Amino acid sequence: MVAVKGRNRGSYIRGRSVHNQRIERLWRDVNLQVGMAWASVLRGLEREGYLNVDNRIHIAALHWVVLPALNRSLAHKVQAWNHHPLSSQSNRTPLDLFISDRVSAADEDLNFVDAALFGIEDADTAVEDSPNHVEVCLNVSAEEEALLNRVLMEHIGRDYLNDSSDPFAVNSIIRAVTVATAFIPY
Repeated sequence: MVAVKGRNRGSYIRGRSVHNQRIERLWRDVNLQVGMAWASVLRGLEREGYLNVDNRIHIAALHWVVLPALNRSLAHKVQAWNHHPLSSQSNRTPLDLFISDRVSAADEDLNFVDAALFGIEDADTAVEDSPNHVEVCLNVSAEEEALLNRVLMEHIGRDYLNDSSDPFAVNSIIRAVTVATAFIPY
């Protein structure tokens, strides 16, 4: 942590972490069950000719469908993780552990030396944090994006988010690309 963020920041993680099996397992599961699964579906659509990654309209339509569906997949993963039993913790769930920690912390008399300044950095030691989101330039104009949103909402809607028979929204992706290509020239 000191090597990454610098000295005099109050960093408390030093050396190798050998006690992070849970977070490593979580990242493995998220990557395998969500990331790789979606990547496989999208590569399949590209391989079958339904999706052209060089076509800006295809990509814009793909984003319109996939982002809400991907967020839904991640929300399901969060729920599954937060409610799964941990054998090393008497089969309590991560949510149980979080709640019990909050309750016990409220019962303790925590006495921070300067809690008001906790996390505040001096200007000379501050490290600029990166944003917590990804911005993707779709290479479509504001007018094209507005048209795309209107056309796709009219022809496809968001009902696909409730279709458990198509968890990766493959049919909606194909329809969105077809509809978008018909209405907006490449």
